[in-house]
Amino acid sequence: MCERLAVEDIVHWAKAYKVDGFRFDIMGHLMVSSLTKMRAQLDALTLERDGVDGRMIYLYGEAWDFGEVAGNQRGRNCGQMNLAGTKLGAFNDRLRDGALGGGPFAPHYLQATCASNLRKYALLCKDGFTRAGEESQMHGLPLAYGAHPEENVAFIGCHDNQTLFDQISEKAPIMVLAEDRARMSAMSLTLIALSQGVPFFHAGDELLRSKSLDRDSYNSGDHFNRIDWTGADNNFGVGLPPATKNRSGWSYKDPLLVNTMIKPKPSHIQACEEGPLLVTNTTAKPKSGHIQACEVVRLLMRVRYSSPLFRMPSADHIYNQLHFHNLGPDQTPGVIVMEIASADTEARPPPAGPVRESEGGTVDPNYKRILVVFNCSPLEQKLEYPPYTKHMVMHSEQAAFDGVDAGRVRDECAAHDSIRMITMAPRTTGVFVELK
Repeated sequence: MCERLAVEDIVHWAKAYKVDGFRFDIMGHLMVSSLTKMRAQLDALTLERDGVDGRMIYLYGEAWDFGEVAGNQRGRNCGQMNLAGTKLGAFNDRLRDGALGGGPFAPHYLQATCASNLRKYALLCKDGFTRAGEESQMHGLPLAYGAHPEENVAFIGCHDNQTLFDQISEKAPIMVLAEDRARMSAMSLTLIALSQGVPFFHAGDELLRSKSLDRDSYNSGDHFNRIDWTGADNNFGVGLPPATKNRSGWSYKDPLLVNTMIKPKPSHIQACEEGPLLVTNTTAKPKSGHIQACEVVRLLMRVRYSSPLFRMPSADHIYNQLHFHNLGPDQTPGVIVMEIASADTEARPPPAGPVRESEGGTVDPNYKRILVVFNCSPLEQKLEYPPYTKHMVMHSEQAAFDGVDAGRVRDECAAHDSIRMITMAPRTTGVFVELK
């Protein structure tokens, strides 16, 4: 009866109120059978009969496997390991933990997420062996577990957890200044925005939002949860967070919260918001004394939507067209090099997973290939061109930007055809293209 109530309610809200997506808190406590019934009934909705195309409605949630349902004790639950092939979205903690807590040679948490967390996607590991995502381990479980891009929700922070800035505040060395913490935050947003699958941004992360290190703020009120949309203040250091979930950390949180070298200035917030890492062109400029809220996300989305290669619709396309370089025993730590080739580009690396011969591919009308370099390290990097690439130029959006950090990016990030090298500034994401 409860299952019927849930399924019929979701269908009713979709038809009557045109809700185009549903997120399930602690989705792992629901059964796969219930969500697949829901998915099937939504898929049956049509514009002509119901006024809504149910196939476009997205279902996702927290697929954590714990409590009384852990290990399928009460049936096949919606835990991460059970969702391959269901097309149900799940928050991917591999990106979250890899970006903020993984070691420099961790088993490719970030690459796996950029490739949509596909369990069959293979990567050359630090030990020299090539393994599919399901063969590598994270927290005692397979690193990758998905079968379709839409099953991957790429995120780092969300809802009542710590904000991105707060996580960086706790984990970065104490001597790292606010300017570099802002750069780390923007760096993290580029990892979310340019991953295959579904990007998920925590409200206020583009403004360096802080909850003063509150790790579970659902009942903490506006004092800790507020967002200053003007960008004048990020809410860091407004007091020790409530004792309920934070008392055990007060001893280290207190000195952090009073450290004036950590708290960002409005100029840092504006620089992060305008996108100092993945800088893209925009005609919208902040008004005097005000910040264009969410502009960094808008900028990142412009780059994401500049090419269908950032949003490939099937696992086969990703296996065949997305490849990583700087892998294996000789890899440079902290640098991710991702190549995405148009399906009609013949010169490209071999598939990274099983591809059906009948499957076509994603074609970009403008680019032969896109090369994204995430330099997460604090050092400038010089990288060789990947094989097959010829004439690389900076993405037109990035090259045309004239905002806060544009001069540094143009001076320190470049593709050099004559020597087949790319130079990358510290903690910077660069997007380069080979034109058709």
